[in-house]
Amino acid sequence: MSMRNDGSDPINAIQNRFTAYLITAAKRKKYQYIQKKIRQSACEVSIDDAISSDLWPEEVDMLAGLPPLAQMENQRLLQVLIGLTDRERYVLLAHILDERQFDELAKELGLGYKGVTAVYYRALQKVQKEMRGGRG
Repeated sequence: MSMRNDGSDPINAIQNRFTAYLITAAKRKKYQYIQKKIRQSACEVSIDDAISSDLWPEEVDMLAGLPPLAQMENQRLLQVLIGLTDRERYVLLAHILDERQFDELAKELGLGYKGVTAVYYRALQKVQKEMRGGRG
């Protein structure tokens, strides 16, 4: 049969004080953690807030509405992409920028899955080779 801890004997009194100490320590740590998170969140700025604000109006609006090739800032990459065939450029940009799957592109272009992947990887190799300066 178990006896209830009523704090009447010295062992129960010590156990009660230790339990109270642990509860108080846990409450203080929780309070300190919450205060730290509040201080951190007061210093942080949401990316959505930064973009929607007028911090960088010329950078946000500068490229809006332009086609993807006109938005490219790297002129060398732009020239390499222009040098690809229309099919290679379409497959490469549709897969990378529009995140379209190869099977979807295969149906659209009337090719097989392997045909589209071959066009994609061939175009990717051409871009990589030209960006390295034409070295194999």
